[in-house]
Formats: sequence, structure tokens, C-alpha cells
Amino acid sequence: MRKYALLSLILFVIALQILSCTGPKLHKNSTTERDTAALKRNEQIRIFEKRIRELIGKGILPIIDVEFHYNRRIEIKNLMKKMDENGVALIWLMPWEPLGSEESLKWNELYPDRFVPTTVGGDGPLWHSSDRGFLEKLKEERDQRGHPLKGTH
Repeated sequence: MRKYALLSLILFVIALQILSCTGPKLHKNSTTERDTAALKRNEQIRIFEKRIRELIGKGILPIIDVEFHYNRRIEIKNLMKKMDENGVALIWLMPWEPLGSEESLKWNELYPDRFVPTTVGGDGPLWHSSDRGFLEKLKEERDQRGHPLKGTH
């Protein structure tokens, strides 16, 4: 059990490093905004940690799915049921391009202990077209909202 708990904590630290390396880029003088963003990010990390520790406390090796392609084919309530049945602590919810990154933010706001918000996934036509406007929009979303980019290719 200790071996699994240690492995889970290592995976959790890796996920936190990825999550915490991004954050809103703010003007140099906006310390209040920066502090607020940091507090929000730290609170989100505490919520993730609590969920992982709860599963470990039940003797379950928590799984962190870092690439879930979401296109609304599965209802979120059913997805969460499957998460519970299979010991999945967190999902990096990567929305299908037509849904936009807002879809991931919406589910994170409703279920902050389940879903890590990301931008749209890197497997759609806009990613592969090298559309500079699309890529700049994603960078802007990352900079403003502080959630990770989720390009996969």
C-alpha cells in the first residue's frame, strides 16, 4: 500500500508541476491580480490534493488521466460515475475544437475536484492547419486564464 501511495503522490506532484507552471501573465504593476490568480491556483491545487488523498485513504491507487478528449458524447455525470468505478481522481478535460476551451472551464467550475481545465486539444483541424490566429488565441487564453495548453501532436 505504501508503494502505491508513494507512486500516487509522485504522479500528483508531476501533475501539479504542470498545472502550476502556467498562470495568468499580468502587467508588472498588477500585484493584486497576480495575488488573486495565485490564491485561486493554490486553492485549486488543494482541492485536487484532497481528492487524491481521499482515494488513497480508501486504499485506491488514484489515476490521473492527462488527456481526455471531450466532445459531449458522454454525459458528465456518467463520466464521473466511471471515474469513481475505476479510481480516476482527476481528468485533464481537453475539449473538442468546436466546443472551445470554455467547455473545460465550465466543468472545472462545476466540479473543481474532478476536472483540470485546459485549452482545446491539439488534435483537430485548426491545430494541424498551423492557423496563426488560432494559435495566438490559445496563447492568449493561457495567458489570461492561466490554464494549461493541451496540444498533443
